Amino acid sequence: MDGTMKLTAVFEYDPTDRVWNAHAAENPRILTWARTLAKARAYLDEAASLWVEGGEEVEWAEEHFVLPDGGSTGELVAAARREREQAAAAAAHAQETQLEAVRRLRGLGLSLRDAANVLGLSHPRVASLTGR
Repeated sequence: MDGTMKLTAVFEYDPTDRVWNAHAAENPRILTWARTLAKARAYLDEAASLWVEGGEEVEWAEEHFVLPDGGSTGELVAAARREREQAAAAAAHAQETQLEAVRRLRGLGLSLRDAANVLGLSHPRVASLTGR
C-alpha cells in the first residue's frame, strides 16, 4: 500500500540528562532520543522508517514540545509558532494584494515610481513585484 502516514512528533526535553526524548504520538514503538533537537528529529525519521509499511512514507503533520516547566513555555512556543504561520500567510496575501494594486495603478498610466509612492513602497520593491 503506497501512501503517506501522517504522524505527530512529540519532543520532550529532559533537563537532568540534557537530552530530547522523541516519539510519535500515534505509535509508541516509534521513539528515540538525542542531545540536540535536530538530531532527535533525524533519529525520529529513522525510527519511523522502521515501523511503516512497505511503500509508505512518514510525514510529520505536527510537532509538540513538552518542556520541564509544566507546560507554560510549551504553550508559549506553540502560540509563537502559530502566530509566525499566520504572519507568513498575511505577508503572502499582502504581496498578492500589492501586486494587483501595482497592476491596476500601472494600467491607469502611473509610472513605477508613482505607483510605489501611492502604495508607500520603495521603487525597487515595486519593480521586484512586477519582475522588472
